[in-house]
Amino acid sequence: MRDKKRIKRKIRGTLIVLLSVLCMLGYGETAWASQLENTEASQQPVVMTRQLSGEEADHFSEPPSTWKDEKGGEYRLEDWEIAEIPGKQVKRQAERRVRYEGVEGAETLPASILVREEQSGQQAQGELDLKERIVLSEWWDNSFHVPVTFYAYGAREYQLGSLRIKDEEAGRADIWGQELLMQLGLPAESYRLSSLEWAGEAYMDESGQVCRQAEARGEKLLRNYEAVYEGEISWQEPSMYELTAEYVPAAKEGAAGETAPSLEQQKPEEQEDPLWYWVRGGFVLAVAAGLFGIVLGLALLLFLRLRQRKREKEAGRLPMIDK
Repeated sequence: MRDKKRIKRKIRGTLIVLLSVLCMLGYGETAWASQLENTEASQQPVVMTRQLSGEEADHFSEPPSTWKDEKGGEYRLEDWEIAEIPGKQVKRQAERRVRYEGVEGAETLPASILVREEQSGQQAQGELDLKERIVLSEWWDNSFHVPVTFYAYGAREYQLGSLRIKDEEAGRADIWGQELLMQLGLPAESYRLSSLEWAGEAYMDESGQVCRQAEARGEKLLRNYEAVYEGEISWQEPSMYELTAEYVPAAKEGAAGETAPSLEQQKPEEQEDPLWYWVRGGFVLAVAAGLFGIVLGLALLLFLRLRQRKREKEAGRLPMIDK
């Protein structure tokens, strides 16, 4: 019974040792591959960018000559430049309300206005169109007067277009008022004529026609307006500058002060042959597989041996049969 327990302990110990060896071999290969990846990553250059204002770009001298990453890897400055990035054209909708006072009927409000303002330190401008006009107040003003030139039509009768006025009808605006406004191109709803005063006697102009000057007087309708202008204004944003700096891994120095060769700089005989690496790896795996087969065979042999002994003991305890 003791021999059986001792054999089982030996088998269990052998299996544990074999599994430990296999795990160590697998961990070693994984760690080596991870270290190789980290080494290759550390050899890559690092490109850094930074935005600069115009003032910063004017006074900028040079980026730092060295830089360290978060893992302590040291890099040296390889190249750098500052590139100008033109500012983009920016637009926005704008509205302006303008007040106009004392506007008479013959006058019109500006159809558009030019707007200038400051946006982000830049001059913005745009043309806004008239969208609405609001009458704030209105009143009649009796200071209206306008000069008129009539041409002689007959004895003491004068003509302007289709309008004919006799000398004695000058004070009868109710007769000729509306017609005279039409000849002058004035809206009847914004003007009211009350009289026509002759200015001097008849005379002959350069073309030989007999003329007479007069002055029409009356009232004009004045209004105060609020005009609403809408449109788009635009401005150019200031240029920005982008600093681009390229850093490469700094060469490590050896104990004697000489730069240690990198993996790419090693001589051919100093670099490990990939074929030898795979041969070495295959040999290790083959040895491990052989050990595992031996242990498995021993365990199977012991198991069969113990089973045979158990059968022999059971056969020895069977009762004898008399013939």
